[in-house]
Amino acid sequence: MKLRKTCQKCEDIIKKEINRSKHHILSLKDDWNGKGAKGFNIEVWRSASDFLIRLFHKFYRDYGLTLEAPSILPVGDLSIDVHWKTDKLELTVNFSEEYINLPSFYGKDNKGNEIQGIIETNKIHLILLPWLKNFY
Repeated sequence: MKLRKTCQKCEDIIKKEINRSKHHILSLKDDWNGKGAKGFNIEVWRSASDFLIRLFHKFYRDYGLTLEAPSILPVGDLSIDVHWKTDKLELTVNFSEEYINLPSFYGKDNKGNEIQGIIETNKIHLILLPWLKNFY
């Protein structure tokens, strides 16, 4: 998925992490964690990566700001976490094979305020963008 030229900076920022995660996560074979975990479904990785590209683009479009790049991490239950951790906030959005279009999310700011839920992929930005804006 490519972004419009107006957000080329967004794409450049996240491209490195998306490419790193693709190589790392999709190369994990069965029992990669030593506890019997299986290899990852490319569709789960794609869902997480596409979400991230759309979120970066919408954040830039709506606020004229660029998000910090998160980590894209494998989880032992075959889900994938998109994870931000800064001195102001921590946010995890989890994509699972079972609920591929219903990611769960949990965030906490440095004042102890929390945000959490499960929402359709195409609507999650309605919740996360205003919350993330508070930290920029």
